[in-house]
Amino acid sequence: MAPSSLTFAGPDFASALAAVRYAVSLDAEFPTLGGVLLDIAGGSVPLVATDRYRLAAATISAHEADTISRAVVLPATFADTIATSAAPEISLMIDTATITARAGSVTVRGELILDQVPDYRRLLPTNDEPAIPIDVELCAAVAVSTPRTMEREHDGVSFPAVVLVATADDQIVVSDQLDGVGVIQEFLLEAIDAGGESQLWLSLDGPVSPLVIRSSRAVRVLMPVRM
Repeated sequence: MAPSSLTFAGPDFASALAAVRYAVSLDAEFPTLGGVLLDIAGGSVPLVATDRYRLAAATISAHEADTISRAVVLPATFADTIATSAAPEISLMIDTATITARAGSVTVRGELILDQVPDYRRLLPTNDEPAIPIDVELCAAVAVSTPRTMEREHDGVSFPAVVLVATADDQIVVSDQLDGVGVIQEFLLEAIDAGGESQLWLSLDGPVSPLVIRSSRAVRVLMPVRM
């Protein structure tokens, strides 16, 4: 495939990366998930990260982009390096197996992660159902609540989880019962924190449906846990 080239505003790339970076996988068994996906299809480019239990996607606009559509996975450390350069503009040249970034006076080269790219689009919400705003009180309640210790069925890993319920007056609260949606406490706090200063929204659509957190900058999806 011919090389692809595109150019972003440096602050835009850094902001988009910050919105998804927390969801990068640390599991060496799935190397593709240890990077950040760039889904290149013109001037609007989603950045996506997932570790199978949560997914984050943020879209940035390219000032300049060729017409070649391709999906490539950048190593997370490579993305970190160019995002912290503080350059006003970042240019990427992507070849079959390598990527070169120019950020101001800094040039960085890296190897793409070449395993098969997962289909993230089927996990993103497809509608704009009314959602409930996440307020300061909810964030505080999640942070200080005493979580339940749960265990994943397929690998036996234990984790602290909290239960969220929607009240009759359209509020979301932390429950000490098992009649709501369970979610890993740490994952929920990280997803909220990665939203930046924008208003966040949490969609609850049944005990087995993913939790969707929206902001003007990104969409974040958390898989629920069975309580």
